[in-house]
Amino acid sequence: MGKKMLYIIAMVAVAFMVSGWLNPVEYRIEKRIHTVSAGQTVWEIATVYLPMQDKKMSTGEFVHSIYKVNGIDPKLYIQPGDMLVIPLEMEVK
Repeated sequence: MGKKMLYIIAMVAVAFMVSGWLNPVEYRIEKRIHTVSAGQTVWEIATVYLPMQDKKMSTGEFVHSIYKVNGIDPKLYIQPGDMLVIPLEMEVK
């Protein structure tokens, strides 16, 4: 690839980054309540709700946010009947 082509690719990448900085996406938290069923884990619950939110994050990050918002110690198990708040990050439009 020539120097000119690399320069063009770099300029396009910079333009995309700058446009993201000029118009940052804002998110609001929409809380859903989930009642834990027998055998469910926070990871499994997170995989159900993760596609429902607008913000892109890994399943691990989403699991952490569920633990944090519910004040759950990750070393402890959730129980059937527990009610968890699911913090969905939705884009403000």
